[in-house]
Amino acid sequence: MAAIPIIVKHAGKRHEVELDPTSNGETLKYQLFSLTGVEPDRQKVLIKGGQLKDDTPLSSLNAKPGQMFMMMGTPSGGQGSADLGRPKETVKFLEDMTEADLAQQEGATPAGLQNLGNTCYLNSSLQALRSVPELQEELLRYRPTAGAGGSGLSDLSSFGLGGLGGSRDLAAALRDLFKQMSETQEGIPPLMFLNALRAVFPQFAQRDRNGQGYAQQDAEEAFSQIINQLRAKLTITEGEGESATKTSFVDKYLAGQFESVTECEDPAAKELGEEPSQSSDVFYKLDCHIGKETNHLQDGILSGLEEHIEKNSPLLGTNSLYKKRSRIARLPKYLTVHFVRFYWKRETQKKAKIMRKVTFPAELDVVEFCTDDLRKQLIPIRDKVREIRKEEVDVERAQKRQRIAVEREERQKKETDLGESVEPMQKKKAAEESKAKSKDKDGDSQMEETFKTDAEYEAEKAESIRVAKKELQELVKQQSSGDSGTNQSGLYELRAVITHQGASADSGHYTAYVKKQNKDNTQTGSKRREEDDKWWWFNDDTVTEVEAQKIETLSGGGESHSALICLYRAIDLPTETMNMSDARLHAIITTDDDPAHVTLASALKDPLNAFSSLSNVITMIHSRILPALRQSTTRTRTSWRVSVRKSSTAPNASTRPSRWPRRLIYAGIFGALGVGAGKWMDDKVSAPPAPGSVEDRMELQEIQRVFDIGLPIVQELRRNSDYVEKDVYENFSEDHKEQRLTSGPLAGSRGLGLQKVFWNDKEKKIVSVVFLGPGLEGWPTMVHGGALGTVIDENLGRVAIRHFPARTGLTANLNLNYRAPVYSDNFYTLHTTLDQERSTDSKGYAKCEVRDMAGRLCVEATGLFVVPKKLQLAKVGDHF
Repeated sequence: MAAIPIIVKHAGKRHEVELDPTSNGETLKYQLFSLTGVEPDRQKVLIKGGQLKDDTPLSSLNAKPGQMFMMMGTPSGGQGSADLGRPKETVKFLEDMTEADLAQQEGATPAGLQNLGNTCYLNSSLQALRSVPELQEELLRYRPTAGAGGSGLSDLSSFGLGGLGGSRDLAAALRDLFKQMSETQEGIPPLMFLNALRAVFPQFAQRDRNGQGYAQQDAEEAFSQIINQLRAKLTITEGEGESATKTSFVDKYLAGQFESVTECEDPAAKELGEEPSQSSDVFYKLDCHIGKETNHLQDGILSGLEEHIEKNSPLLGTNSLYKKRSRIARLPKYLTVHFVRFYWKRETQKKAKIMRKVTFPAELDVVEFCTDDLRKQLIPIRDKVREIRKEEVDVERAQKRQRIAVEREERQKKETDLGESVEPMQKKKAAEESKAKSKDKDGDSQMEETFKTDAEYEAEKAESIRVAKKELQELVKQQSSGDSGTNQSGLYELRAVITHQGASADSGHYTAYVKKQNKDNTQTGSKRREEDDKWWWFNDDTVTEVEAQKIETLSGGGESHSALICLYRAIDLPTETMNMSDARLHAIITTDDDPAHVTLASALKDPLNAFSSLSNVITMIHSRILPALRQSTTRTRTSWRVSVRKSSTAPNASTRPSRWPRRLIYAGIFGALGVGAGKWMDDKVSAPPAPGSVEDRMELQEIQRVFDIGLPIVQELRRNSDYVEKDVYENFSEDHKEQRLTSGPLAGSRGLGLQKVFWNDKEKKIVSVVFLGPGLEGWPTMVHGGALGTVIDENLGRVAIRHFPARTGLTANLNLNYRAPVYSDNFYTLHTTLDQERSTDSKGYAKCEVRDMAGRLCVEATGLFVVPKKLQLAKVGDHF
């Protein structure tokens, strides 16, 4: 058959190609490789019904002269295979890397900061600031002026020895600290920076009430003071020559601008003609004021932008009430939001905490807080970004539908005998019947309804996205002021969160959450990456990777970790470059919106749930893993099939894939499920160890070991000097313990396997850590409510009895509210506090919260305890 001239469009260019109907798709791809430089395995040739495959006969395309086909794909080396050469960088193996090299690898655990005695407020603030890459780069360029430290040794800070002479230069100390943190994965003590901070701001050197150590400080105050010092120290030179100007780094990247209107609300002043005054102010953080009706971050910010002040009216000659309304005229690249959770409480003479739950978004839209002029600039760019995001999601869905269609076609093709074909006479008869049906009574041909394939839809959407991104760049150029430190869309993404746990600013514990960042962070703000769901939790020198769902639990609502400062970063605007590469095998398996999404790791981790989702696992194997393996095998065969293509007598014949991968996968999955189910059944069905037996003592030792080294809250309480660790029932004899309910029948690894008390005498508070064994179950796997009430009653009584001078008492009232299931064979914490305002020498009011190790509230309880007048009870004393 004669060759057919066709046109292939790729990257905006048209290529004329001679199509040989006697060859297959692989031959055409090599022709295109010679013209475009795109390797055959990286090509997507779009045809009717999907993509062109290597073994597809070109005669089946029914191509016509001049017909246009579209090809997608990019060369692996940028210019084709001709660019393959020696690597530019020397390959360094893991065992040859230094500690600094390992710390700088992508995915390496960042360094934590050791707690030097109530310095968690500083550690969390420094970790949040370190999430700003521009700040790290500017600090590396920072060189203090001569004599800045008031000593001849101040110049040593230029060589990373700022702690010796530049003890008052916070910028130099911060530069040296960040440099140390970038060269290790271990926790380091921020001693030099802490000394510099206390030298510049003596309030951070305040001692605690006992005079035994340094007092806890407010993280927001430390964060703000560090920002103020950096504003004075770090300067950026913009421009060249005589037109060069210097500006503060903080003013460029972290500072915004308010435009405010202040108006007197007194009608008399308005009648006298007093006009509203306008002013412009610089801000470094937005305050989220928390009131009775504040439920979301946006509500608190809007409340903070409108305030009432009292000042002298020049026309009235007296003090009048004025309303000040502020709007943002400049948005910084990094926006700090402060939750105003602390206020001065006169009764206790300390900064009390507002416990109200206030949610905050992962992406913050601040357009509504801006001036009218700024909104006109931001809204077109913001809407265009959202339009691009929507179209990219549509393309991803089209790619998925196309992939499913190709897999379905492959399955149907394998089920049908490849050698079977329709008889020529039957084919001719079917064609005549189809032609007759396509004509109406007058002999006119009817219009056939045609539909676009997913490949065509994907190509159109890709072109539409490219055009939209180009329009976005034009919008940015038109409205850009040349200031790279501003936000041009009004959209911010959350990058860091500083949290506080406790009831006041002078106590409790601060931690920081920082979002993981790719080194190549040039993606658009619309494409989701694997790192988007991963965060680092900095709990002093303990650094843990957590999921994004953990951030959603930091909204407050109690003494647990609640957000105090949120650091937002302007989103990256989409660029014109698109990435339309094929999805790899791991992306195929972990697609979120697939109904058959069940990962093998989750099946092995929880065998009980895996049994209930067994059908989903099998569906995943058939629809995802096996087709991906077959596709990978086909691509591997392609590389050697090229060399023998000419000698093959049947180029379109396909080799039957091996069934061994499927058998191995089945064996691995069902084997793992069997082992996991057997272990679970053994734990549940086998008889529990008898109290006092060897097995029971071994179980208790394991529970104690987990308590000592495996519970973060225990480490926090032991580091906090306000808490004293105590054992329970120290004043009871062994015979007496056996007669008591909790230390006798309920003792042992299957009951109350462990009870430890941490007493805070300042706040009259107890934090108890208990292990609830399987012997306390009511429903399977769930702790009986009565057993749980017994443990709660004892903890409420411990707080109340220590308040009574008589050191004894009885339960008069007990109220329990069960909020979430309490599962057996787990550790739980009981946070018990005395209501000092209502309690007297004979009546004690206390409240208790039962929480799991993740901080989830499970039970709330309140109790009233009294000292009987006529009944003589044994004194408990100072024990628990």
